[in-house]
Amino acid sequence: MLPPSCFPFHRTLPFGTINRRSVTCTSHESRCYDRLRMIQDFELLAGKIAELARLLGSLRSENQQLRAQLANASAELESMRLRVDEASRRLDGLIERLPSGPQATGVPWNT
Repeated sequence: MLPPSCFPFHRTLPFGTINRRSVTCTSHESRCYDRLRMIQDFELLAGKIAELARLLGSLRSENQQLRAQLANASAELESMRLRVDEASRRLDGLIERLPSGPQATGVPWNT
């Protein structure tokens, strides 16, 4: 037979049946759960849940900031790529307009 629990409803009895022995606990019963300790545990759990909620809010806020930074960095990267492409086209145009070498003009390059 199972030792009695401190809960008001024994598992061995029909649901909803209150056993007087299960309501009153003695100090030698290891399964007895003190009400004060249970309240303290609930308060500790409530504190942990509150901390978790605070951290969740903080992470959501940080995530939004990081998404905004990523969008700005992506836009800046695209802008820089366009500038590099434009500079490359301009350099290609300048290179094509340069004479091909000293033989093209007939004049030495250092005079």
